[in-house]
Amino acid sequence: GKYFDTVARRGGFVVGTDTSGPLLAIAAQRGGGVAQQDSSHLGVRGSVFDAAVCIAVLHHLPTVDMRRRSLEALIQSLKAGGRCLVAVWAFEQDLSLPGARNFPSQDMLVPWQLRRDFDRDGEGALLKRYVHAFTAGEICDLCRSVSGATLSKHST
Repeated sequence: GKYFDTVARRGGFVVGTDTSGPLLAIAAQRGGGVAQQDSSHLGVRGSVFDAAVCIAVLHHLPTVDMRRRSLEALIQSLKAGGRCLVAVWAFEQDLSLPGARNFPSQDMLVPWQLRRDFDRDGEGALLKRYVHAFTAGEICDLCRSVSGATLSKHST
């Protein structure tokens, strides 16, 4: 839901999906529609969206097959000529840049501070979440493996 209001200001209608009910509740407050869905089963008929955004999703999926199925679902939901933006965590980073991380491996558990209003105990527990950091070109290879996907521009 982070970009809902940006799209709405430009006259678009947004549909957001997530598996987290509390995150969907926040997104719903920003306008548009929300649906509790797995990223590989979006629950919409094909060829309905002009665009799709997949930010901070694929790097939390533990297998290549799960990542591919999620991309396939996105591509299938797009109208002919539709575009999809995908962003993932990069393994190789310029460590001189602010916020850059030196990951010990591509697959890891990283600390994540749960917001207090999401925590049943109200404590804001420190949890671990899975992350796959993509090597240079890996996300491009994954996109090329999806039928109907055309890679138009990428950065590493």
